[in-house]
Amino acid sequence: MKEKEKATQFCGAEDKQLGRECAASWVTYFKQRRVMEYNKKQTLDKLAKEGARPMPEGMGPPRVKGGT
Repeated sequence: MKEKEKATQFCGAEDKQLGRECAASWVTYFKQRRVMEYNKKQTLDKLAKEGARPMPEGMGPPRVKGGT
């Protein structure tokens, strides 16, 4: 995170609780997923501003059963 001090100020207690109550691998997973979802949204917003349109149904990569 680029603003680590700000994150610690606003989320320090929650971060400590997460570290106590969850396995380290899950803490890493949740933090990486949050960043990945943020980056995905930023990319989709940028593409929309550039005029990109969603692909027609069936034109994208195959979907994994149970996935998004």
